[in-house]
Amino acid sequence: MKELTDYSGEFNPKLKPEDLSKELLVDLLKLYGRLYRAVDGFWYLAVMDKVNEETATECDFAVWEQMAKYEVERINKISGVQGTDVPAFMKYLQLSPWAWNMEWDVELSDADSAVLTVTKCYTLEALEREGKGRDGSFCKEIETKMWDIWAAGLNPNIKFTYTKLPPRKSKDDICCQWKVEMAGKSTV
Repeated sequence: MKELTDYSGEFNPKLKPEDLSKELLVDLLKLYGRLYRAVDGFWYLAVMDKVNEETATECDFAVWEQMAKYEVERINKISGVQGTDVPAFMKYLQLSPWAWNMEWDVELSDADSAVLTVTKCYTLEALEREGKGRDGSFCKEIETKMWDIWAAGLNPNIKFTYTKLPPRKSKDDICCQWKVEMAGKSTV
């Protein structure tokens, strides 16, 4: 069977991912990453509307603490990523649908340290459009903890410390920058 570049033809009751072209699979993977982010936002807003923002944030952290470990274990197993150092975490991050919702660069110093620079962040862009000034506080209070939650899914000794956070001076500015290192080892 010819690889499908789209699914505009007739229904195939035996369709499998292997029947799709690489390009279509990549497009679907990127969409799945955006859907992942969207469901997080939808349920967070629902809890915030029905209860309050503090409860929504507490629930958010509780869910992501479980999800991070679940995701890291499965992605690393299927992809063959080994180790628990900073480079292993960065490899995992490259494969994570959560991380596909950002554009970012990494400068790896050694097995214990790196600098991660986020150049595009859809969450930040949404907060900036909202115009309520939550972009700076959200990133400082929420994202700082979220990075540590994701890293703890692989190794609780990997810590993120921000070196630059919003608000941005212009849309051309980077979104944020983080020092990533093993706890107790400051080399960046």
